[in-house]
Order: sequence, then C-alpha cells, then structure tokens
Amino acid sequence: MTNIDDNNDGQQLSFRKIGGFDVLTDRPFITDDQESLLIISGRKIRKYLVNNGNFINEYHFGIDAPIVTIQRNENPNECWLAFDNGQIIQWNYDDNFRISESSIPIDQYPRSTLTYYKRIDNICYFATKRRKKSKQMRYTLQYYYQNNPEHRMFIDKSLNFSKITPKTIAFGPRGRLCAIIHHHQLHVYEIPISLTSRRQIHNEDQNKCFTSIAFHPFEPLLATGDTNGQIHIWNDMFAQRPPKSVLHWHSQSVLDMAFSPNGTSLYSVGNEMVLVKWNLVGRNYGQKTFVPRLGDKIRFVTTDRKNKFVITSHADQSIHVIDTQMNGIRTVIEGLSFAGNRSAGLHFNRRLDAITMNGRVGHLQFYSPLRQRQ
Repeated sequence: MTNIDDNNDGQQLSFRKIGGFDVLTDRPFITDDQESLLIISGRKIRKYLVNNGNFINEYHFGIDAPIVTIQRNENPNECWLAFDNGQIIQWNYDDNFRISESSIPIDQYPRSTLTYYKRIDNICYFATKRRKKSKQMRYTLQYYYQNNPEHRMFIDKSLNFSKITPKTIAFGPRGRLCAIIHHHQLHVYEIPISLTSRRQIHNEDQNKCFTSIAFHPFEPLLATGDTNGQIHIWNDMFAQRPPKSVLHWHSQSVLDMAFSPNGTSLYSVGNEMVLVKWNLVGRNYGQKTFVPRLGDKIRFVTTDRKNKFVITSHADQSIHVIDTQMNGIRTVIEGLSFAGNRSAGLHFNRRLDAITMNGRVGHLQFYSPLRQRQ
C-alpha cells in the first residue's frame, strides 16, 4: 500500500498492488487430488484449475512478507508455507485452515531474509541471505530439529555459497543425502550431519558452471545441468571419481530438471523454449522426445506425483500444463508479461475489463488485474 498526496492539499491517494505479481518465485504446487495448482503471488497463494486454467481462489495469511516457498506435507491436503521473514505456516489448503505457525529466528543479523526451506521428517533445513557492509550477499545453509528452532547447526560453515535457491540444492531419497551446486563445484553431504557422516566435493572444468540439480526419487542418482547444455547423471557420489553418464541436447544452459515420479524419465528445460524428455532405462537409454515452441524461456519444470502431466514455468509469466506423452500443451495460465523498456502505452478495455498493453515481442496482451491472468 502506497499513500501519495497528489495536489499537496493534505488528501492522500492510496495505491495497492492487486496484479502483476511474479509467478516465478518457486515451482507451482500440485494439490493431492491433481486437480489444482497453487502458485505463489507475492504475499498470497493463488489457486487455478489444471484442466482449463481458470482462477479459483486467492488466499491471504496476514503476514507482511513475501512467500518464499510452498512445500508438501505428509498429511493429505497440507503444505508448509515459508515467508522471507522466517515465519512458517502449516496450512490445509483444502479447508483453508491454518494448522500451526512457527518462526525461524533469522533476525540474529540485520538485513537477513529466508531464501529456502525444506522439511524432512523432524528436521528443517533453511537458507538465509544477508547483505554485508560491502553490499555483497552471504548465503548460509542451516538446519534444526523441529522442536528446537533455537538450536541451529550449519551444514557446512566453511563454505560461503554464492546463492541458494531450489535450483541449487536437492535432497536425495528418504532425505539421507544433500547436494549443493556452487559455481563449478558439486558438494555432497550425508545427513543428518555428524562427526562420522560423509561429505565430498567434486570440481568441474573452470570454463563451465553448474546451473541446476535434481535427485532421483528412489535411487542415489543425481542429475546436474551446466552452462554448456550438458546433463550429468552421477552414481556413487562419495567416490573420488564417481561414474556418470552424459546427456546432451541443449545448446545453452540447462535451467531446470525434474525426474518423473517413477524415475524412468528426466525432463529438462532451458532457453530454447523446448521441453525435453530423456529415457533413463533399458536399451533406449538417453533417447529423447520433445515438445517445441513453448513460448518464452523456461525457468522451472515440475512433475506431478501420478505421472499424468508436466508443468513448465516461463519467463513471460506463463505456466503450461503438458501431458507426459509429450503430445502438446493441455492448459495455459498466463500472467502479466513484462515488456521491459519497450512500452507502447497502457489502455483500459471496458468491455473486457482488462488493461491492454504490449508484452512479448509482436504481441498485445489483455490483462485482468482482478483475475491476474490474460
């Protein structure tokens, strides 16, 4: 909410942002019944139907901080919401009921915010970023046991991460492994951290950096993508020279990856605006199928738990639902596409109750702020 005195007459005009929120904060969350998507929209969660992309509802939580991530809980129709001020909510999204609320004490240092949160069994992993006096960002990764948030421990206190996001950290099957990419380094940890737990660092060539990471759902296999467009599938990650296979189609950086629920396939995306599906079993290992011409650059790829569809999140604030047979797009949810410095003006269309403006190159968009979609 912003207040402005327009004519210096003491009367305040109030402005409140109601649309145009970034939908690329985190991957879309697929509800247990596979019928809806929950999408982070600033301080709110918005709910859309998978089948037709229609907007269903918007949820407010009364917390004056952006939502960082939404994570599935083991209980049906429940999830965890993490806010960048350290507040955590356990929420039943079916009944819109707040089950519990807690807080991670991240205000020990000034200018600290939460950037990542993951709960595995009774252990909570979280990352914070803090702006130092030199204006550089310092990221730290810590964990604590559920009933003792005050007693926090570092996963690796010696490492100053350049960034920690859902794309740079992954947890293995049953939460026994943690892998983090950091420039051209891959850090692998056996968790929970103890004096006897194993850890290993693997260095890649200096001329390429890791860009994304994903664990197999059942086996200790790790997929990493890099700036050269290559995907490496790692085995036995604690070995000095772990065996790995290479998959290569992308001509630019691999921006995100996701395994299918049964682990037989891997989906990868990048700047080519193409969804690639890799076969990982049998004689046709490495065989790939494509869904091309998906619009703008793809930032996230998400799979559902029943292997029915794949979701891609795009730089133009659109979300595509694609069936796993790679037969094309089923549903499109389009948000406000930003035109950068190429604005062609702003007009209000009364008939459509929408704002008309330019967005992607060569396109006009009719955007409804109230429904927050085109």
